[in-house]
Amino acid sequence: MTFLKNCSIIKVTKKGSDLLETYYSLHNHTCSSNQRLIDSINKVDELLQRAFDLGLKGLAFTEHETVNSHIKALKYIEKMRQKDERWNDFKLILGNEIYLCRNGLNSENYNGKKDYFYHFVLLAKDEEGHRQLRQLSTRAYSHSFMKSKMRRVPTYYSDLEEIIKPNPGHVIASTACIGGYFGKSFLRAKENDTIDETVERLTMWVEYLQSIFGKENFFLELQPSNNKDQIFVNEWLIKFSQKLNVPAIVTTDSHYLRKEDRRIHKIYLNSKDGDREVDEFYATTYLMSPEEIHSYMDKQLGEEVVNQLLKNTFLIGDQIKQYDLRKPFKLPYLPDVEDIKLAKQPFSLNSSNLQLAPIWYKFMTSPEDSDKVFIHRILKKCYSNPNHFFTQQRLDRMQVELETIWNASQKQNIVWSKYFLQVADYIKVAWEDGDTIVGAGRGSGVGFYINYLLDIIQIDPLMEKVPLYFWRFLNPDRASILD
Repeated sequence: MTFLKNCSIIKVTKKGSDLLETYYSLHNHTCSSNQRLIDSINKVDELLQRAFDLGLKGLAFTEHETVNSHIKALKYIEKMRQKDERWNDFKLILGNEIYLCRNGLNSENYNGKKDYFYHFVLLAKDEEGHRQLRQLSTRAYSHSFMKSKMRRVPTYYSDLEEIIKPNPGHVIASTACIGGYFGKSFLRAKENDTIDETVERLTMWVEYLQSIFGKENFFLELQPSNNKDQIFVNEWLIKFSQKLNVPAIVTTDSHYLRKEDRRIHKIYLNSKDGDREVDEFYATTYLMSPEEIHSYMDKQLGEEVVNQLLKNTFLIGDQIKQYDLRKPFKLPYLPDVEDIKLAKQPFSLNSSNLQLAPIWYKFMTSPEDSDKVFIHRILKKCYSNPNHFFTQQRLDRMQVELETIWNASQKQNIVWSKYFLQVADYIKVAWEDGDTIVGAGRGSGVGFYINYLLDIIQIDPLMEKVPLYFWRFLNPDRASILD
């Protein structure tokens, strides 16, 4: 590979040249990366806030083989966008740092001298890309095994071929830190004096991965550091970038927020037994401004080169679409013929003296058929004994519970009337057609008066001497299947 022998690193620094004011931070960790080995002291909201305060264009979450910080990040971004419209210009990027290994690696054939769990960063461009990340993560855990008191979660190259290659263009890949295949290969080559052989092998490796992700979706990743190993790998990454025309980016692989947090992070890593490096590599793994990145890298690479690395993060960030992983909670509801008819029937209030609260009419005029059927069934029960059910005490309780159901439906984007109707139908089948015994009620559901009106329970909570609180059953701020 003689063409690389003639490749020099550009080290041009223009006096007074403009530094890039912002960039996309594309490799970051939080406490969600601590599942198998303690790793980061960042919290999701604090990391996002720090990136926003630094004026960054966006930030990626790339935990160690997990995507469990993504929903927290989405919720925080949504909350902040409601408070401050400037957050609308800040982009959230969802990714995963996987462990790329040879096909078939498992506990039986693992060779500690030859097998490595190479770090590799994946970033989802869109919802389909995130689905592919989840598929890969699921496979990694299906391959997992315990080794050296730690669960290993390998992603095989065949997994990338089977999940990414048939439908490319939704996931962006980068070579990660010096714990990646590129970094470890060159550090071994430096030690064993096998650079030319390693260059040839890595060239084929890059071309192979480009064939899976697409050339435009594969990047070489440099990191700011005073670590000699990282500087050595950075120089070779630049050579590859120039000669193979593969774009290179810079990331900070953030494990803590600020430079002054390094000591706390080191103490945290040392709090658990284990043989691991806690100094050199982690000395610069914090979220940086562009100026801080230049302060570490300009001396080795030159200001122009570092500026280009920062600019190249836009090649990734600008491709990322904003999407929401959260889906409306869908409740099963199978209306029978009678319910279908009820939904079309007008409401007839038999008592002219009956004064219903406005909440009743929200259900009556709702676009959801289940809301209308829900009220029809409640009124039917009440009209079976008007003097008993239409007392002020009971109307007040119905109003409060109806408002609770309505507010929960609006806030959680769940049509809760479907749940009540479906459960009532199940109970009816159990009573009339099932060879079973139906209890009078259970749990917090016994405290909800609407359940009694729908014959879900046979205990009238307003007749009990022991207080039964309706709010234990349904809370608009708690989205979960009811008791």
